[in-house]
Amino acid sequence: MTERQGHPRRTFLVQIAGCTACMLGGCRINLANESDDDGPLDAGGIIHVLPDPVAGVLTLPFSDFPVLRQTGGWVRGIPPAWGKPVIAVNTGGGYATLEAACPHRGCGVNYTGGLLFCPCHYSEFSLDGAILRGPAETPLGRYVSTVDATALRITLA
Repeated sequence: MTERQGHPRRTFLVQIAGCTACMLGGCRINLANESDDDGPLDAGGIIHVLPDPVAGVLTLPFSDFPVLRQTGGWVRGIPPAWGKPVIAVNTGGGYATLEAACPHRGCGVNYTGGLLFCPCHYSEFSLDGAILRGPAETPLGRYVSTVDATALRITLA
């Protein structure tokens, strides 16, 4: 009899069982995000700890957030003293600055493909906060912002 090359059958079966368990675990995690409870969810996107606002104005220095200099660059985060998520997007002709919590269930919205998208229940919003697709029934709140050579400033109050 000749010796066979490769993994023994038992090793192969153990690996298949492990992969199956991982896939099922991933499905369970995804189903958990589809919950119908009233608590806020969060999915996707990097959440930055933003600086605290001073006199109601959040300052995002380009030295700390260089992605905001690029068209399509965006930052989502929570200023600790404000406690509410904010998203800022460089639109190429200015900045869109909005509340970053979807009004449907509080999930964090992300910027993708020229719109704001809620990864939890798939609501979509334009860059002015208007609803493009539900289940959200109210638009995202907008913030007034100004920009100079060094920073984006968002008035939160």
